Amino acid sequence: MFKPNLFILAKDGTVDQAESSPLSLAWARTNVVVISRALCAFEHIRSNSDVSASKRRRAAELQARLNSPFEEPGLFLEETGDDYIAWTWDAASFEAQSELPVRFGVPESAGLNLPDGLHLLKSIDGYEGRLIENGTLLQSRWWPHMPSASDWRLFLARSNQRFGEADLPKQAMSGLNIDQLTSVHSSQPFLSRLTGLPVSTQLSWLSVLILPIAAFIGIHLLSLTAHNFVTGQQVDRLEVELAGKRATANRLRQVQTQIQGYAALSDSGSLLLPVSLILEKVDTVDGDPRSMRIFDNQLEFVFRADDTAFDPVAWVREFEATDSLADVSMAPSTQRLEWVIEARVESSSLSFSGAGQ
Repeated sequence: MFKPNLFILAKDGTVDQAESSPLSLAWARTNVVVISRALCAFEHIRSNSDVSASKRRRAAELQARLNSPFEEPGLFLEETGDDYIAWTWDAASFEAQSELPVRFGVPESAGLNLPDGLHLLKSIDGYEGRLIENGTLLQSRWWPHMPSASDWRLFLARSNQRFGEADLPKQAMSGLNIDQLTSVHSSQPFLSRLTGLPVSTQLSWLSVLILPIAAFIGIHLLSLTAHNFVTGQQVDRLEVELAGKRATANRLRQVQTQIQGYAALSDSGSLLLPVSLILEKVDTVDGDPRSMRIFDNQLEFVFRADDTAFDPVAWVREFEATDSLADVSMAPSTQRLEWVIEARVESSSLSFSGAGQ
């Protein structure tokens, strides 16, 4: 009904109003805080189309929160086809800086409709790179500066497409569309928008609608009580089961950061690409990475896989068919259901035109 009061939260914690609102209508406007992409983490979440929409969304929310680098993440989830894309941010920091509940936040890069390919967007505090395939946002990366060819190479290391230097965007387009963000925020469920209104507005509207709304909320809460109890137990069990995997993922993120630092110093992504190739294969069997060691271009990768229905010989051939690995061997370790992959990393194997293989 009324355009929201828009604010912008920058990386340095400052909050500025995007545009002023007439004081006579301020009471009827909800508040929306546009969060800088520099403060947000991005994830593309695959979903099973055979499951009901409500269960798919709950599963996507759980995965986004578990994989978020923040202890208490705020979440903005967007459905794209059968999958989801999620942005998370530090909820405690957001509320302290904006003095508003976390539900008022919207990432600045949400809701953009871009064609397939690579895109470079000018964000509030830097630049954002995007890879879009079949209308779906697969990857997003923020840089504080104009990305170099090395930055793009690291960003595209896990892509299934091949990109050459001529495919890279040469100029950045504006990624902040206030009207688009207003539309994205207003597309949230009615009850979410209602709770986002100022208290004075809620009291004014509830004075007229209190009885039907109260009846609806009461019935809705009663119908969900038992279901929420069961769901809460399931979530607690899943968090316990995923605690080990999350710890492993954190260790792998630390290793990836070290590798990225090495790649930036040597202007080469030769270590990042072979590790990415191995991780993708391990992921196909729901494997659990245990450890990784790289010394003198010799790579040792240990993982556990409950699913034994895979062909180690085919894996070895596939790894050796790349330009990144040589002398590959794969064998069970001394531990049950554990496998060890050993290979020599070809330091000069990665060329930019092959970064997407």
